[in-house]
Amino acid sequence: MNIVPFTEVQQHIRENSPPAFATLLLRVCMMRTANMLCSKIGAKTIITGESLGQVASQTIENLTVTNSYAEFPVLRPLIGMDKEEIVTTAKQIGTYDISILPYEDCCVLFSPKHPVLKADLQESSVLYENMKIDGLLEKAFSEREHLRFGWLEKVQDTGVSGV
Repeated sequence: MNIVPFTEVQQHIRENSPPAFATLLLRVCMMRTANMLCSKIGAKTIITGESLGQVASQTIENLTVTNSYAEFPVLRPLIGMDKEEIVTTAKQIGTYDISILPYEDCCVLFSPKHPVLKADLQESSVLYENMKIDGLLEKAFSEREHLRFGWLEKVQDTGVSGV
């Protein structure tokens, strides 16, 4: 598991983009970082947990914007599931209990009151380019924490293996 420190990225987005686009531009930055990780480890695809229309960043228009930054095929196994189906599946595979722990994630802390729902690809691209954030993304990626989980214990990987 790679944990990328995105606090500076989020602050930069908040300071350099319209509030309505903050979540979408964060998702674009996550896609750019996923590209970096795929390249580093030799992965052939990006897999996300997006479900169509469940939140503002997951409208077809906003997924189109995010997808435009993917350099690898993007698989979305939950895309057609509604919230109840996802909850049922999470319970079946044993991830539900951890998913409901009280934790203010990045989306809650940095979410705009009125996020864009139908972003225009060209406008979003201009906003992304104007942020001049690629160097900050590379910095965040280089500072990522890489953990490897074993069968019985968690072992921190030094990253020497290139993974």
